[in-house]
Amino acid sequence: MLYSWLHNLIMQSFFCLIANVLENMERILQDETQAIWII
Repeated sequence: MLYSWLHNLIMQSFFCLIANVLENMERILQDETQAIWII
């Protein structure tokens, strides 16, 4: 029971982390694209 709860918590945190990283990467790519357009 405790292991299952802990496992769910870890998986949730893991997916949340990946979602944040992808979001940041997307934002960085957009910024770089804008910078290239400016240049």
